[in-house]
Amino acid sequence: MNAYKYDSYCGIYCGACEILNAETEQDKERVAKMWGSTPDQVNCRGCKTDTLFINCANCKIRDCAQEKEAEFCIECDDYPCGIYKEWIGNAERVPHIKVTDANMKYIKNNGVEQWLNDQKTKWACPQCNANFAWYTQKCKKCKEDLRGIKDYENLSDQDIIF
Repeated sequence: MNAYKYDSYCGIYCGACEILNAETEQDKERVAKMWGSTPDQVNCRGCKTDTLFINCANCKIRDCAQEKEAEFCIECDDYPCGIYKEWIGNAERVPHIKVTDANMKYIKNNGVEQWLNDQKTKWACPQCNANFAWYTQKCKKCKEDLRGIKDYENLSDQDIIF
């Protein structure tokens, strides 16, 4: 069986992914609408696994990193390359990617295990500690308002620095 892997080549935290966190059929239907897919496609264990959502399976960054045998884009001499810059250009449409550069720099300086521990805490409800995803508005467990606490919500496109 394919275990979950929460770090990514590009620096997003897969553990906060709507697709990876969709557990019920109702979740899968909601997430499928959100990402323009079908509920049966809402299945992923992280981009560094073999069980991938269709968008992750077709990711140019993933392909490039695997070809270069890099664990993270920041390890590449070409970082930030054209592929990465094109992808980060989608931050207006998918705002959670605004923090990827900062995440990769954190990983480089502190290690992936420390980053994963920090991310697990960051993506847990401050009231009840239940996990939540990038675009979750209210905690599913305690109904705590989660708007405004996510790191990407406080960044503008101008805050993305290479």
